[in-house]
Amino acid sequence: MRSPSPDLHAPLAAGALLLAGAIAMAAAPVHHTAVAARQYASYTPANGATVVAQVAKRDPREVAMRHELQAQPARVDLAVQLARTDIQRSRTLSDPR
Repeated sequence: MRSPSPDLHAPLAAGALLLAGAIAMAAAPVHHTAVAARQYASYTPANGATVVAQVAKRDPREVAMRHELQAQPARVDLAVQLARTDIQRSRTLSDPR
């Protein structure tokens, strides 16, 4: 069997060293410092009539489209339109942080 040409020895040796280093780093024990999770008190309203949050009203046209899609699940055009509406709403309302 012939050995690789002399021009290939240096890159092969460098690759072998990098591979050996990567394996050694992967096998080395990792020491993590534990961080305690924050505990927040939960809120339970004393009265069932207390409003904790309000959900935004849905667009009546979108609700109608969803009912139509539920009745006719093969309507791909309607499903795509609703999906695009959902994506646009998410992009508009999401927090970019």
